[in-house]
Amino acid sequence: MRLEARDVHKCFRTRRGVTEALDGATFQVASGEFVCILGPSGCGKSTMLSIFAGLESPDSGQVLGDGSPLTRPGSDRVVIFQEAALFPWLNVLDNVAFGLQVAGMGRKER
Repeated sequence: MRLEARDVHKCFRTRRGVTEALDGATFQVASGEFVCILGPSGCGKSTMLSIFAGLESPDSGQVLGDGSPLTRPGSDRVVIFQEAALFPWLNVLDNVAFGLQVAGMGRKER
């Protein structure tokens, strides 16, 4: 499997209490497969994508990419956010390179 979630749990703790975002999410995505994650607002879609991207960690369970644990962001995965997340003072190339530089994979300083 290219991507796999095994019994993934994730909770967020706030001043109001605990919100359970994922409760035992388990699924597989094969190489070349096209998958859509559908559900109402607040059901954990973005949380699951953030975990696959390595931006969040599950409280329990495993996420795997090509059989290896996904524990941090990597150059083999990309996340495109639905809301505007660009720096208006940077051009397109520098906006794309910014995330890579933060992850230590960007181009050298000019």
